[in-house]
Amino acid sequence: MIRLGVNFNPFRMFSHSGPNVFLKRLFKDFEKNKLFITKSGLLPNFDVGLYIIKKGKYDYDKPFFLRNGGIHFDIKDTIGGKKINKQIFESAELSNGIIFNSDFCKKTFFKFYTPKKNIPHTVIHNAVPLDKFNPDGINYRTKLGFSEKDRIIVCSANWRRHKRLEETIKFLNILNLKYNNIYKLIVLGKNNSNIKNNNIFFSGQVLPDKLPPWYRSGDIYLHLAWIDPGPNTPIEAMACGLPTLGCNNGGIAEIIKSSNGGIACNTDFVYNFNEIDLYNPPEPNYLNLERDLKLIFNNLSEFKKNIKFEQLDIKNASKKYAEFIKKNI
Repeated sequence: MIRLGVNFNPFRMFSHSGPNVFLKRLFKDFEKNKLFITKSGLLPNFDVGLYIIKKGKYDYDKPFFLRNGGIHFDIKDTIGGKKINKQIFESAELSNGIIFNSDFCKKTFFKFYTPKKNIPHTVIHNAVPLDKFNPDGINYRTKLGFSEKDRIIVCSANWRRHKRLEETIKFLNILNLKYNNIYKLIVLGKNNSNIKNNNIFFSGQVLPDKLPPWYRSGDIYLHLAWIDPGPNTPIEAMACGLPTLGCNNGGIAEIIKSSNGGIACNTDFVYNFNEIDLYNPPEPNYLNLERDLKLIFNNLSEFKKNIKFEQLDIKNASKKYAEFIKKNI
């Protein structure tokens, strides 16, 4: 069996960032279904690597593949993304192939960089283990004090400005002014909000494997992040049976479409793959959001029934990874 090396150091394995969470799930499924033996890339006892960026000192001149979850296009270079992009592009030139986690990621990559050679590539969406993320099991609706008439919206993120928590809360307030406070919001994830609102429950940080009961506590999932390349949280929510309302830009629209998991709303101007002020997002179109939210709630059972769970299954994603890697070693 092929030994797959990963360039995580032991401390990053405890990170709860989106890429790390997905990759840990992926590596576990590789082992479970005997697709690869996963090894640390810190030692040379592997055959091929799967990296986010080629680290140089730990690659041991082995063939490797990149898993790309997006590049940086913030015009203000807020977190030093241009330096990271340079490392990604240099890694791509040396790789045996690239696995993009959305078609949006692929288009962005090739808009910002023209490779010097033909690099094999494919698109494989993120996915989750359905034995953990599914509609069956406990939820916290009663524990949180929700009534049967409440319409419960869930949102979740590693909350940074472009994830638009402020706009999510504003949208909730717009709804409740019109509809007599029947909408409730569960906000999952660490955030800096000091807002006190009886219609909002802030859970704080929730460990990835503890998320399913929180998702099951809601009726629908709302993802207002502005231009999110390939998020995990809507996939987790849909796997738990929650139809998702997302935005028209980024990878969320194609993820919703592929899983028939909700509606990608026309909330924003169409992104044309250029640098933008990412951390100064525009306000979404609240009228369009209200229209599509009502459409989901008015047909909730139908939306739930039509979710294609097989498209969300980590087992299928890991097989696609294995097929691509084995074909292009």
